[in-house]
Amino acid sequence: MGKRVIELELFLKTLTRNLSEAVNSNVIPKEWLCGQEGNQGRMLHGRMLWMLGKTGDSLDYVVEIDSGFSRPKGGQFRPDIQLWTKEPRLKFLIEYEGTNSQDTRILWKDLQHYSDSINADCFPEYWLILYTFPDHPIDKTSPWLRLENSIDKERFKRNPHSYFMNLLDAEIEGYIDCRVQEAERILFLINLTRHGLEIDFPKSMNKKYLFK
Repeated sequence: MGKRVIELELFLKTLTRNLSEAVNSNVIPKEWLCGQEGNQGRMLHGRMLWMLGKTGDSLDYVVEIDSGFSRPKGGQFRPDIQLWTKEPRLKFLIEYEGTNSQDTRILWKDLQHYSDSINADCFPEYWLILYTFPDHPIDKTSPWLRLENSIDKERFKRNPHSYFMNLLDAEIEGYIDCRVQEAERILFLINLTRHGLEIDFPKSMNKKYLFK
């Protein structure tokens, strides 16, 4: 197992343990991960940033929250979390999308940020995009999904994660060269559910990290 895989594994296992404790103690209620309740006041988003920062800090990274990142295309944007070594070296850049963001913004926003940043002077070793698509039928969708005319809402509600994965398979090549990404393993797309984390991309590294 290469160094890059070991570093990612350690981060995801530690994050899973922290999230599992938060879910079991109701700090992040399980229903927030499959419904819209946690979107009031951006509570889910705020607590997830805390979990990501806590995980980074426990692994001895310097944690930056909502600080700027300069792209060769499109100017600066502010990812949710950046984790630095003390040298300094940018290890992880992480963007998190909660249940209010169950739509194509993962493509036109998050993947576009990555695409526009490829030739940045200071590029992370790991670029993580985390999102929250339930892997079971749901009754209520994000209000933003009503603006997505291209999405079949009824099929989406049967299994949001499965629906998104089909959409991702059809659209991802428009944003990145998947052959390069599979080889270099820089970009990782990761889904969060009430059960744990799952790497969706690259497919060669598909793996679930389940809550205890």
